[in-house]
Amino acid sequence: MREATFSVAELAMELRQQLGQAFPDDVWVTGEVSDFRGRSRGGQVYFDIVEPAERSGPPPARLNVVLWRDNRDIVNKLLKRAGITRIEDGMKVRIRCVVDFYPPQGRLQLRMTSIDPTYTVGQQELERQQLLAKLAAEGVFELQKGLSIAAAPRHIGLVTSEGSAAYHDFMNELAASGYGWSVTLIDTAVQGPHAPAGIAGALLTLERHHVDVIALVRGGGSRGDLGAFDTEVVARAIAQLRTPVVTGIGHEIDRSIADEAAHTARKTPTACAADLIERAGSYHQQIETHWVAILDHADAALTAAHTGQAQRAERANRGVRATLAMHEASIATAASRAGRAALMVTDHAADRLDRDADFVGTRAERLLYQADQLLETAAIRHRALDPARTLARGWSITTTADGEIVRSTQQVQTGQEVITQVADGRLTTRIESVRSSTDGGTNG
Repeated sequence: MREATFSVAELAMELRQQLGQAFPDDVWVTGEVSDFRGRSRGGQVYFDIVEPAERSGPPPARLNVVLWRDNRDIVNKLLKRAGITRIEDGMKVRIRCVVDFYPPQGRLQLRMTSIDPTYTVGQQELERQQLLAKLAAEGVFELQKGLSIAAAPRHIGLVTSEGSAAYHDFMNELAASGYGWSVTLIDTAVQGPHAPAGIAGALLTLERHHVDVIALVRGGGSRGDLGAFDTEVVARAIAQLRTPVVTGIGHEIDRSIADEAAHTARKTPTACAADLIERAGSYHQQIETHWVAILDHADAALTAAHTGQAQRAERANRGVRATLAMHEASIATAASRAGRAALMVTDHAADRLDRDADFVGTRAERLLYQADQLLETAAIRHRALDPARTLARGWSITTTADGEIVRSTQQVQTGQEVITQVADGRLTTRIESVRSSTDGGTNG
């Protein structure tokens, strides 16, 4: 009996019929998205679903998937309800599909009709929790916490998508503060399959710019949109930096793995900028407080110095007045003693004349003459001892500032102030030079 022979078309159709009989209904398939090629001109979407490899290497199994336009809208609505914006490489999925053989290309393919987004979300959260535990055990989340943000961070490195809402929110908040900022922007995608590597590269680039702090910001979105910030490559890039990182990833409910790795995490780009503004404001307030304290201290020191100077001047004035009063008293005492001495001499001479009157006789005139001479001498001595007359003749009395009468050149020196009493007042002078009459030398 002759063996059956199939044409290519016959065999392809037989395979298709056999698959239809083996899988008469839609089936659920789990796997990982690979080689996602996006939407074609006809509106259909192509990608592969693979069995994840346990170790690095090619996947042990791979199937082609096609999502026709009619089913694409259904799938997109299911994804959107779960907060997933798109299917992308590496995503764990559970898809409903028809197992089919496509004769024109001679390949087995899965015609996708629906998706179970709860499976994808659950797998993502499971992987997220496993990564969190792994990084925490390695101490990755503690590295940034040990850094210190500058008291007044002025030079800011910014990682975000230029022109995005996050960029404008952050920059507008800084501008409204009134402080002077220097911002170095590294523009990078913050969403999509290439976002993690782009964010990590931008962070490392800013480290070389020696900025004070790095701000990593992204606007709001679904959990799926923020997937790049839950990746190991971004977390490790943040942790290895020696520059503090402040995040503002725009998710009000959950903290991303990037938030855990950063020095400080804020909910939004605006809040991230506000954190830096608050730090600058606090530093500015400290400067103001210190400046006021310096001014108060200087004012108090000047007041104390002025008061002390006035008190010293008053004490010096009182000392000078006391010294002059003492010398005036001394002069008055000397004058009084001279007067009494003159009177005593006169009285003695008169007594002697009376006693000798009977004996003088013819010598009376001579004795009277002698008496007149004695009186004149006493008067001259009296006038000579009167300080006022001495001063009136052009003489003067010089004292030091302490009231000591200057009798010798050895008592003074160049630059010293002395007080000279003359007939009609007192003079305060400064000594320019001192010359001794004994050796002809000059002191000072």
